[in-house]
Amino acid sequence: MGRRRLSGVLASGCLIAAACSFDLDSVRRPAGDATLDGRGGDGGGGDGGACSIATCTGTCRDGQCCHGCWDGTKCEPGNTAGACGTGGAACIVCDDHNPCTQDGCSSGACTATPVSGTCPGGVCVGTMCHCGASGEPCCATTPACGGGLTCNVTQTCGPCGSIGQACCAGNMCAANAVCYNSMCATCGGPALLCCANMTCANNLACSGGTCQCGASGQPCCQGVSCNSQVLVCDGTQCVGCGNRGQPCCICDVCNLPAICMSGTCG
Repeated sequence: MGRRRLSGVLASGCLIAAACSFDLDSVRRPAGDATLDGRGGDGGGGDGGACSIATCTGTCRDGQCCHGCWDGTKCEPGNTAGACGTGGAACIVCDDHNPCTQDGCSSGACTATPVSGTCPGGVCVGTMCHCGASGEPCCATTPACGGGLTCNVTQTCGPCGSIGQACCAGNMCAANAVCYNSMCATCGGPALLCCANMTCANNLACSGGTCQCGASGQPCCQGVSCNSQVLVCDGTQCVGCGNRGQPCCICDVCNLPAICMSGTCG
């Protein structure tokens, strides 16, 4: 390939230092790694080179040892809701079809985390879509509200508890709201107060009383990004990157002397 000089911002959004020059062909790589960029085309879930059943701790797939999951054509890391699995088994799509949970994948197994907010015909209470209680949307069935409450013009039950209404007795609000200065306010969104049981909307976590994302151990913002160059989204949450054994950082960067191989610094 020869010497290449890179500068400015690439189309991928990766910022390369000005006047950076290096010879890709001169970079030493581990034995058996014939690729120029250290990626074996396995999506980060497998080892490059020929696979040996005697030494593979996952499953040999298409000549590679797959530790993540197999999507039918290639090995995936196996840590996302769209492709979850481990040991080289077939990837599973994690989707419980529940609007009150966020689908995820941890250690190769599907997870379902309760979230706050609205759902078709109600609000999320725990992992259930609920209606008819004070401040909640009126149910589509009869009775529209429980406990003798009346469905008001805003299509919520009772005179209190809904967003924009006064808090009910005991500073109570519907599950998608929180009592603040005696009024029920929106909760669960980015930088907003956490809802009941410290729940937040999708791709957010309750930290210090507010819903946040992007920090170490927190959900990836919008499911894809983190707030630091030393963090990377592993498909679910933000984790450290760049050191040996950790994922490669953005733009396949690792801390020297480690290099990025198949998505991992080694």
